[in-house]
Amino acid sequence: MLSVTGRTVHLAWEAPISDGGARLLQYIIEIRSLGEEDFKEVGKVKAGNLNYEVIGLEMGQQYEFRVKAVSPAGASQDAARLDTPVTPHGK
Repeated sequence: MLSVTGRTVHLAWEAPISDGGARLLQYIIEIRSLGEEDFKEVGKVKAGNLNYEVIGLEMGQQYEFRVKAVSPAGASQDAARLDTPVTPHGK
C-alpha cells in the first residue's frame, strides 16, 4: 500500500505471516529506479512499525520498492515488493 505526494512516497506493509520462529527486529526498506539492476537501502524501521516515508525523490522518475524483515538470523530472502512502479509527480 502506498500514496504519492509530490516528491514523497508513503509506504505501508503487513507483517509476515510467519517469523520463522525468531522475533523480528526491524524492516529494511529498499529502492531502485526502474531499469536498474540493484536495490539500495533507503531506510530502516523497528519491527513494530509498518510504514515508512521516502522523501526527496526525483519527479517523473519511476521507482520500485521492497521491504525485508530482519530477525537475529538475518534479512528475509523473500522481500515484499510493490507490484507497480511509482512515479512521483506534482509539487
